[in-house]
Amino acid sequence: MPPKRWIVREAKPDQETQLAKTLGLSLLAARFLVHRGLEDPNQARAFWQASLEDLHNPFAMTDMEKAVERILTALEHGEQIVVYGDYDVDGIAGTALLCTFFSEIGFPARFFLPHRIEDGYGLNSEALELLRKEGARLVITVDNGISALEPAETAHRLGLDLIITDHHEPPELLPRALAILNPRRPQCEYPFKSLSGVGVAFKLLLALRNRLRQRGFDRAPLPNLKRHLDLVALGTVADVAPLGGENHTLLRHGLQELSVTSKPGLQSLKGEAGLKGAVTAADIGFRLAPRLNAVGRLGAASAAVNLLLSTRLEESAELASLLEAENRRRQQVQEEIYRDVKAQLQQSGEQDNPAIVLASQQWHPGIIGIVASKIAEEYLRPVALIALENGQGRGSSRSIPGLDLYECLRLCAAELKQFGGHTGAAGFTVQAGNLERFKSRFQEVAASLTSGIEIPAPLEVDGEATLSDLHTQAISDLENLSPFGAGHPAPVFLWRGLRCASKARRVGREGEHVKFLVSDGRKVMDAIAFGCPQEAAEVLRSSPLLDLAATPQANLWQGSLSVQLKVHDVRPAQSPEGPPSILSALES
Repeated sequence: MPPKRWIVREAKPDQETQLAKTLGLSLLAARFLVHRGLEDPNQARAFWQASLEDLHNPFAMTDMEKAVERILTALEHGEQIVVYGDYDVDGIAGTALLCTFFSEIGFPARFFLPHRIEDGYGLNSEALELLRKEGARLVITVDNGISALEPAETAHRLGLDLIITDHHEPPELLPRALAILNPRRPQCEYPFKSLSGVGVAFKLLLALRNRLRQRGFDRAPLPNLKRHLDLVALGTVADVAPLGGENHTLLRHGLQELSVTSKPGLQSLKGEAGLKGAVTAADIGFRLAPRLNAVGRLGAASAAVNLLLSTRLEESAELASLLEAENRRRQQVQEEIYRDVKAQLQQSGEQDNPAIVLASQQWHPGIIGIVASKIAEEYLRPVALIALENGQGRGSSRSIPGLDLYECLRLCAAELKQFGGHTGAAGFTVQAGNLERFKSRFQEVAASLTSGIEIPAPLEVDGEATLSDLHTQAISDLENLSPFGAGHPAPVFLWRGLRCASKARRVGREGEHVKFLVSDGRKVMDAIAFGCPQEAAEVLRSSPLLDLAATPQANLWQGSLSVQLKVHDVRPAQSPEGPPSILSALES
């Protein structure tokens, strides 16, 4: 793998000093904010405080008034409402959110989640016909529906009113529906475009609660929606939504709620994941979300919704145990597919193409997306994996930084039966007879769209720092700018000319990490490089002075709190105009 180029953001000392003084922040935190485009004190203060009062008016979203009025009519006349969700964590959490709200105001709603294998993704005409026969009058989708042209026509024919809440990229032709809530819609004036599916559902409930309060609703106490931000946090992180803007605010409060949640289902889920105390975004991404996702990947996701809706600890413990078992089975299937993909790559040389496209009749369609992500990260290529069955392929694709995967599939639409998704991840169906034509076209389009992309992506560095900058307030201030993740990565600073003050030693279960001490001649500090290749230890041994690109963080070990540098990349010390790093980024 070629070395990464470091892009060190230009210093803005005047703005940094002024912002630090105005907000009472450490200079390092102010530098981070300025380099993330938040040099304006009011904007920086709003981001820092992350107040729920600063959330945008939900009625700024196109069709919100229509959606709320239709739901109010349904409540007034006692019509049956069905929440039609999706089988991933975003859809599961959003479904649970809406159902919880309706239950709390005394109007329980049904939910329906498609079976991944039997029904496929999104709205399904056969399911809508069944729901209508069973008495449904209003269907509210969560995290799906924006591309459901034919099912929407079915709903209209059946006299079934449809409210679509979604956040995926809208097609040129929108489905026929009473209301479509999606901030990505053309001409939608809602200021923040990157809400998750559960985030859009939350906005609907904010608007609905507002109208209920204005009309003097007294059948039941109106729910405190802040308590349900734990569900919003789950979907936002699991769907890898950008963590700037409103998502930053929703997630910060959502993590606080999740840490102390009284929901039996979430308590049991946290217990199975071994979580106690404060819950982080990483805990959602690596420990909670995979367990919720597992049942939907392998079949029916209704057990995950039932867990989140459970009000009894005994029931929730049984459901959480079921999810745990399914997650272990998912891990086994995932490993089998991964080994098969690697074997195909070795035999075919597919990794040398602009994009990797592989198919098999042996793969589970619910698991290939996870494997596609791993292969894309490993080979720095867009990846499309396709599970074939009965002459049709269900595909899952993952992108690389800088490539708009949805646009890539849009340009391949002539070879596909259907597609949908995001910039970084998308799904599609393709007839087996079109597979080779799709592969050729997908690789052609990927080659064109990646021609100007630097691979691997440059490492963006939030300016320079010194070890003396790492005092208690600085670390506390930086932690208060979390949660970090997609669209809002953790701060990375450049430390120049440090000396390795100890022998680098391998740590971890298989010695995959490297720990060492660094010094600037006045201060000594711990440093750790996660997932560090053998070459890194050689650099640490052979280079008298080092430049580190690293994230400062607090480290609690055996009751002792200290500061350490989490190293992303290292190179022999050089001037800012010197050559790029000799190592690829050390992945955490």
